[in-house]
Amino acid sequence: METDSRPSPNPNPNLDLRVRGDRSVTAPLHLDFAARTDVGREREHNEDSLFIARPGHAGSTLPCEAPIDVAALEWVALGVCDGMGGAAAGEIASRSAVAAIGATLTGGGAITEPSELGHRLIESLQIAAQRVHADATRWTERAGMGTTATVCALAGDALFVAQVGDSRAYLLRGGRLTQITRDQTLATLMMEQGQLTKEELPTFAFNNVILQALGTTPRVDVDLVRVTVRRGDVLLICSDGLSGPVDEEVIRATLEGAASPVEAAEALIALANEAGGPDNVTAIVARIEGDALGVEDDAVVPLRGGGLEPQGLDLDPARAITPDLQASAAVGDPAVPCSTPDDGDDPERPRRSALGRVIAFLRGALRPSSD
Repeated sequence: METDSRPSPNPNPNLDLRVRGDRSVTAPLHLDFAARTDVGREREHNEDSLFIARPGHAGSTLPCEAPIDVAALEWVALGVCDGMGGAAAGEIASRSAVAAIGATLTGGGAITEPSELGHRLIESLQIAAQRVHADATRWTERAGMGTTATVCALAGDALFVAQVGDSRAYLLRGGRLTQITRDQTLATLMMEQGQLTKEELPTFAFNNVILQALGTTPRVDVDLVRVTVRRGDVLLICSDGLSGPVDEEVIRATLEGAASPVEAAEALIALANEAGGPDNVTAIVARIEGDALGVEDDAVVPLRGGGLEPQGLDLDPARAITPDLQASAAVGDPAVPCSTPDDGDDPERPRRSALGRVIAFLRGALRPSSD
């Protein structure tokens, strides 16, 4: 019997994704996903934007869900952007970014090897940064607008995660939730430099200060991580409207206990609102399956550098990180311990980096006087 490969009916006309009507058709990768966004309880309008994209398809920028198959040398991308700026500028920034990222990714068509997808992700975020920045400088009322971007793209068993800002991507595997992005925030940097502890973080006055965003400058440094996915992995991409008010253990239990990605995404949105809904909240949940996916590789491979140069991507599988180090691997290089100003004379103790000295100065300047 000939397989019917026509797209199945879709109640969401904005979702332009190829969905197999015959579930007996196998592919290297199969995703069930759901994308949801909500204004929250304290904001007047939603500055979050999301998108789902595939080669040759316009994709979706609205809440949606679907089962999709990804053939060999094809890919699927899922992303969240959280805008910021005066008036409605944040909403404009995030919408402009998802449009630019989606157009750049889909404009390249199919890929010849998975590593090509990593390069394309970096390029798409760089182009988005340039376009948002150009728009921000052209209109006075949009000056200073910007947006975070967390974009995940899958091809075969390779998951690439591109990051600018503090939206997040998590992977649930075997009951363990791992954050596979690094928050590009002042708080994260200070913790890496040993000047802030995890216990101090909840009361840190500058907890939400991000170090870069698409649009605030014409060029950004894109963090990139590669993960080898397994059958049964669950991917979550979210704005800080979820990761801020909802504890990670609650997120883990919700993802693990949900019967479907739709149920998980809607439950996570509800939890954020029950916690006060202080910000817009967006969640994309994808359950990953596929007969071609393995179960033995548990590696998270951080990729060095941003930029578009080929040497910016280190795809050497020998650099795989052991499972116990997954959470720290997503952060990148180990933090350089800080020292006191006169420690430089001791060769056995590392000198504080220039960036560490700047941050230490800022902390001292912001500390209330004891007079």
